[in-house]
Parts: sequence; structure tokens; C-alpha cells
Amino acid sequence: MRYSFGLSIIQNENTSFFSYMLELKYTSLSKEIYAMMEYIKSLFRLTSIKFKLLFTLVVITCIPTLILGYIGYLKYTEILKDKFLKSQEVNIIQISSMIEYYTQNIYNFTQEVLYDNSIYNFNKALVDRNDDSELFDYIFKKDFEGYLNSLLLSRNDINLIAFNFSANNSLYYVSRENEKLHSSDVLVIYQKAKKTSGSPIIYVKPVNKLYSDVYIGRIVYDRNTLDEIGLLIVKMNLNKLYDSIATLKIKNYDAIAFAYLNKLIYVNFSDSSNLSLLEDLIVDKHKFELSGIFRNNYYFVKSDVPISGWRCYMFFSKKFLLKEINLLSKTLFVLFIITVCLSLILINYIYLDITSPINQLIKHMKKVENGEVQIKIESNRRDEFGYLFSSFNRMAEKINYLINQVYKTRLIAKDAQIKALQAQINPHFLFNTLDVISWKAKFLGAEEISDMITALANLLEYSINREDSIFVPLQKELEHIDSYIFLLCKRNNQFRNLNFLKDIKSNDLLNYKIPFMTLQPIIENCLKHAFDNSVKDPTIMIEIEKLNNKLIIKVKDNGKGIEPDKLLHINNKLSRISDCSEKECCGIGLLNVNRRLRLLFGDQYRLSISSIVGNGTEIELIIPITI
Repeated sequence: MRYSFGLSIIQNENTSFFSYMLELKYTSLSKEIYAMMEYIKSLFRLTSIKFKLLFTLVVITCIPTLILGYIGYLKYTEILKDKFLKSQEVNIIQISSMIEYYTQNIYNFTQEVLYDNSIYNFNKALVDRNDDSELFDYIFKKDFEGYLNSLLLSRNDINLIAFNFSANNSLYYVSRENEKLHSSDVLVIYQKAKKTSGSPIIYVKPVNKLYSDVYIGRIVYDRNTLDEIGLLIVKMNLNKLYDSIATLKIKNYDAIAFAYLNKLIYVNFSDSSNLSLLEDLIVDKHKFELSGIFRNNYYFVKSDVPISGWRCYMFFSKKFLLKEINLLSKTLFVLFIITVCLSLILINYIYLDITSPINQLIKHMKKVENGEVQIKIESNRRDEFGYLFSSFNRMAEKINYLINQVYKTRLIAKDAQIKALQAQINPHFLFNTLDVISWKAKFLGAEEISDMITALANLLEYSINREDSIFVPLQKELEHIDSYIFLLCKRNNQFRNLNFLKDIKSNDLLNYKIPFMTLQPIIENCLKHAFDNSVKDPTIMIEIEKLNNKLIIKVKDNGKGIEPDKLLHINNKLSRISDCSEKECCGIGLLNVNRRLRLLFGDQYRLSISSIVGNGTEIELIIPITI
């Protein structure tokens, strides 16, 4: 009992383990199937609508139609083949019956000869002969061959009749067309007939690749003593047999063949054009054999002839048999292709009907992205796309309304911001300059003081009496710079030898307008940071040119330059968005000018600085041309 209980526990554990492994296997398989389905879904989402429609057509229509059509073709072909071959089996049975009747008549003829006393009398005369003269042989041969000839002429189903006497092994034969009978053939027929104890045998001798001679032989025994008298041989007249078969008027076949064992007796082709092909397929060195290629291209029916051991074949070309069904199949295939083409045209129309409004909607959405909000999609559709177009038009109208409502508020705020930045000009410069002029008036002549006062007046006029204008002509900005540098050189001995150069490519450029107080902060930055006592001949040059409807202004100096790390830091600051911190934007420095340019013209218009230590610095600003 304890052993049984332990065995039961082991069996239960094994069952649980196998159940667990089977469940684990099915779980893993289901996960793989799920992952595969998700992968197929992801691929399907990446394809176009046109591909999805074509894929649906192929999966739902084309593939099932082709599969069903192919299966139907195979089934119909099989049914047609069976019906045709069954109908031809009747013909091959008629031919077999005719051959059996023909052979049986010859068998009966050979049997009748045995009951004729002539054979026995000739054999007795040959055995009892006392005369060995040639005359006896001549007379015997003449008489016996005359007897054989009478037998031959009495029948039209044989071409040759022969008898070989065992007494002296002498062969006598007659034929219709001087045919020869070789002793080697007689020996083979004798050996085969000896085994049958007097029953007839058939001997087939190949003549050529497609034709053989057929002999029937049997041993003749004495009716009283049963001693062997000799061998009777007849050759069948096959042409007579074939003519009889032709009277059946069998149609729709490629060839009729008769074989005995593995030897081809005769083959009749209905069409000479098939001769060479069928020869190679059914005959190999006089050996009757149906090759694999033949079986792939031809159907055949066969029937055995019991009395003779013959086998009859009737061959039919698959091409001929399937001619009608192939014509029907081609017609159905053409209809299928036409249906597919019409389906493709319909799918293409549906695809265009779906994608054209989508592309139209995408095109107008891109226009909205580029700022063109006063657009409208004209459409008279009443489907889902018509609803989308109406929603888009309402959205565009709403956006346009909001822009019109907010735009003026933003402009007012921007103008106030620009004016506030312009008001941040440090007034200490004016006060310091006035202080210098005050001291100069005490010690110098009136002409120099007069020039300084004139320059100062220009500065005050440009800075204060400007009627709140945001843009000024470039010529006025340059005149302001001239006055500023003149006063700065008078105030600071370090810049007495300062060279201020202007390279203006065309005088027409002086009429273009730029933002007020744009160049002075840049010049001030150069004078403050570019030069020290090591620079003996300080020079500042302003280059102005027009390029692609933009004003390019470059301020160059030959100062000490800027260290690479510091230059990178400055350019990073200038590339930031315009709303920098108040501390960074105070004064009228480079950040101030850079911010004003970006507020007025957009983020793409800003300062850019390039510098090489020891070779000076270049500040470039690009301004869209406004007159």
C-alpha cells in the first residue's frame, strides 16, 4: 500500500508538471502571436490609404477568386478527364475484343491443321524414305510447300506458314511477299513452344522502332504415339488486323499501340506531327516503356487481351483533352482581369475622393501656419469632408478675429516697450560734456568752444527734439555719430588721434531709414572696450552696403579684440529671445540695440560679433530696407 501511495504521488506530480509546461508553452505562443499581430498593425498604420484599399481588394477579392478558380479548374478537369477516359474505355475494349477474335481464329486454324492427315502423311513419307537422292528431296519439298501454300491462300489473316520436321530438322515455309524465316527465330519459337506441351505460343520479333512481326507457333505430336512430329509456325497478317480496327472509326486519339510483355508490336498515330514526340516517349530501344514526361503530357486507357497476352493502349494528348476547358479558363481569366482593372479604377477614384480633400485641407493648414489666416476652402461637399471644411473655415475666421482683436494691443505694448528702452539713455554723458565745455571756456579760445557747443547742440537736437520718431534716415544717424565722436575726442585725450572712417557704397543708402539711436551704442562700445594705451593709431570704420533688399552695416575697429570664450558668451547672449532680464537690458549698450532690432523686425534680425585677439572686432547688423 505504501508503494502504491508513493507511486500515486509521483504520477500526480508528473501530471502537474506536464500541465504547467503545457500551459507555459501555450502562454508563450499566445504572446508571440499577439506581438506579431501588433507588429502587423504597426506596419499597416504606416502604409498609405491607397495601399490599404489595394490590399483589401487583393485579400477579399483577388486571392479567394484565384484559389476558388484554381480549385474549380482542377475539379472540372478531373471530372472531364474521367468522363472522357470512360467513354474511350469502350473503344479500347472493342479493339481488345477484335484482337482476341482475330487471334482466336488463327489459334483455331493451327488446331485444324493438326486434324489434317496431310501433315502426318508427309511426316510418314519422310521417316520411311529409302531414297536419299536429291530428287526425293525436290519432290517432297515441292509437294509439301504446295500443301502449305494451299493453306496460306485459304486465309488472309496470315502472311507466312512454316513447318519444321523433327525427323530430319528440315524447315519448309511459304509466304505472300517472299518473306524470310530465319533459323534463329525458328529455334527461339521451338524453345518457347516446347514448354507449353502443344499449346500455341506467341513470338514477337522487332522489325523497327515502331513495328514488330508476330509469330504463332505450336508443337505437333503424333495422335497415336504422341511422338513429336515437328513445329508449326504462322505469321500474323497485322495489316489485316489494323484495317479491321480502322473500321471502328475511332476519333480524338493521338495513338493506338499494341504491346506484348515489354515489346511494342505496333503503334498507329492519328497525326504524323506527333510521331517523333511519341516515339521517344513510349519506345526506348524497342522496349515499350511509358516515360515520366509522357505521363505528364498524355492520358491513356488500356485493355488486356487474355487469349494472347497482348495489351492495347490508346493515348490522348492533355492539350487536346483540355482544349475546351482551357478556352473557358482563358475567358474567365480575361473576365477576372477586366474585373480587377475596373476594381482598381474604382479604388483609385475612391482614393482620390478621400485624399484630394485631405491634401486640400493640409495645404490650407500650412498657409495658416505661415500666417495666412484670411483664407477659406470653397467646397460643396455634404459628407464628412464637407463638415471638416466648414469647421476649418470657422476656425480660420475665429483666428482672424482674435488676431485683429489682439494685434493692436500687442503693437501698442511693443511701441511702449521700445520707447521705454530709448528713454534709458544715460544722461551722464551730456552732463560730463557740458562740464568739460565749461572748463574749456575758461582756458581756450572761443572758436574751439564754438565747435563743441555746435556739436553738443546737434546731439541735444537729435536726442530730445525728435518728435517721438522710431525710424530716422541713415544720414541723420551718421551726422549724430560725427557730433558724438567730435565731442568725445575733445573730452578724452586718449582719442585725440582717433580715425573715424565711413565707407558708403552708394549715396542712395543715406536715404534709407534705420531705428533711432542704433549706431551710437555700438560706437560707444567700441570706444569703451576696444582701445587701450597699447593701440597707437585707433581707427573705427563704418561700412554700409545693400544686399538682397537688406541694409548691411558693419562697424570695425583695430582694437585689442575679444577673447574667444568671452566672444562666445556675448554672442550667446545676443542670440537669446528678446525678453531678457531688466538688468541685462539696462543702458544703451549692445543688448539694448539687439533687443530693439528683434522687437522691430523679428528674431532673425540681430547683432553678430566676430573678433580676433590683437586684430580688432567687427560688429554686423542687418536691417530690412525701409524708406
